[in-house]
Amino acid sequence: MNAKTLAALTLLLILIPASAQAAARVNEQARYSKNWCEKIGGKLRVLVENKTVVDCLTDQFAVKISFADEWASAIGYARYYAVTTGRDPGVALIMESPAQEFSLLVFLLTAIKDDSKTWRVWVVKPGDLEPAEEE
Repeated sequence: MNAKTLAALTLLLILIPASAQAAARVNEQARYSKNWCEKIGGKLRVLVENKTVVDCLTDQFAVKISFADEWASAIGYARYYAVTTGRDPGVALIMESPAQEFSLLVFLLTAIKDDSKTWRVWVVKPGDLEPAEEE
């Protein structure tokens, strides 16, 4: 990634009010995580030998599940999960407002495109969720 791209990404992170994004969540992250990880046949919240808890672990991927405005930290977590598990890194990016959050997906994809690892990125939307269980 060149210096101009990095500077633009950094500036955008400063301009995005993360607290405003977090306050407007449609569903809790735990609900997306459980639903999505089960759908792909992964294991949810796996404790690995170094005491790290991986959000979702599949045979091939160690996946960080994050809201779109947390895309940058998701990259770091996914890389760390990959190193600690010997699997490829993955990010399940929760996009509750895909039209407004599309640029965040582009930033994530731009940041990982030259990585030597085999990355996988999934987009998770509210419509992908199973109906909430009645209590």
